[in-house]
Amino acid sequence: MKFALLLARRYLFAGRKTHFVNLITGVSFLGVFVGTAALVVVLSVYNGLEDLTRSMYSHFHPELLIRSTDGKYLNVDSLRPLWTTDRRVLKYSYTIEENALVRCKDREEVAILKGVDEQFAEVTGVSQQMSYGQYGFFDDFGMSYGVIGQELGAQLQVKLQDVHSGIEVILPRRGAHFDPMLPEKSLARGNLMVAGLFNVQPEINRKYVLVSKEWMHELIQLPKDWSSRVEIKLQPGVKPEDIQKEWAILLGPRYEVADRMRQEQAIYKIFQSEKWWTFALLLLIVGIASLSLIGSLSMLVLEKQKEIKILRQMGAERTKISAIFLMAGSGVSVLGAVAGVVAGASLAWMQMKYGWLKLGGESAQFIVESYPVRVDLTDLVVVFLSVVRIGLVSSLYPAIQAGKDAYDVD
Repeated sequence: MKFALLLARRYLFAGRKTHFVNLITGVSFLGVFVGTAALVVVLSVYNGLEDLTRSMYSHFHPELLIRSTDGKYLNVDSLRPLWTTDRRVLKYSYTIEENALVRCKDREEVAILKGVDEQFAEVTGVSQQMSYGQYGFFDDFGMSYGVIGQELGAQLQVKLQDVHSGIEVILPRRGAHFDPMLPEKSLARGNLMVAGLFNVQPEINRKYVLVSKEWMHELIQLPKDWSSRVEIKLQPGVKPEDIQKEWAILLGPRYEVADRMRQEQAIYKIFQSEKWWTFALLLLIVGIASLSLIGSLSMLVLEKQKEIKILRQMGAERTKISAIFLMAGSGVSVLGAVAGVVAGASLAWMQMKYGWLKLGGESAQFIVESYPVRVDLTDLVVVFLSVVRIGLVSSLYPAIQAGKDAYDVD
């Protein structure tokens, strides 16, 4: 094997009589190099976009969420010891969610009315995401306020802390049966002034209205010890997925324990599918570039017919001769993959440090100024192994043919 590797290295790096072979080999190396670097950069950008999405949702969605799978509400008193006695839990909040019609003068929108307690802001950090006004639900005179998403506020054209521009929320009364003759009896209505607008993420901004949990309990006549969900913030360094698996077993199928990935599962699935479909497309391009290895190795086999005959006369087996050219072809892929991974990781690192590639122009307003990137070691390993495997497959046919031809020649 050492002898085969020595000859493969000599054939790969030594000068050749036919310059066209050198040209094809150089094209093969360049294609593998550029394709590998592109794979690393694109996957790093997807990782950065996923991290950015996670950070945006983290200002509204908790690290862990407990909700009932049997119905809309759960009795928090019966489950309270689970999170109050666990030292890994830093903060927890009880919330209620209901779909509602939100009306402001002649404008109305369907939204999610979310009743939150005092700990909700500490669990999620939403109070730090106020774009206008302030975060709060009561004033000194006991007047009730709501905090709504920025896009929803724009659609309703609300004015902050204005008695004449308040909002009315209408939702089904809990436990009431709809009577077509007296529809008002099945509806609960409440009036609020708007204290402020929050800006977390466009999808959330369009559909959420935050109100006091006490106010919402009275509106829908829900017992004080019942909530829609328990939202939990963990101690620094604690992995949510570890507690999620543990609590899911303890609580059983009647309750769902969801980390942020499960709370927005559809979005993260889209990210992953787009990432790996793009990976597959770029890998196909690398595969097409690697096909030139077939031509390069075939030309090399023709050039080395004299050496192949000598090896045969020295007693070299067919597999040994094939192994020499297989290693030579794979060497191009390995070198191109290594150089591409290093170049791609370097470009991604420079983007992280300096942010050279901007989002839009100077006048454009985005959440971040430049493309977010994150280099993942697992991605680097997957890219390297995938590219090397493609090179190995591309080298297989001419290498086998070289061994076959060696014993077909008299």
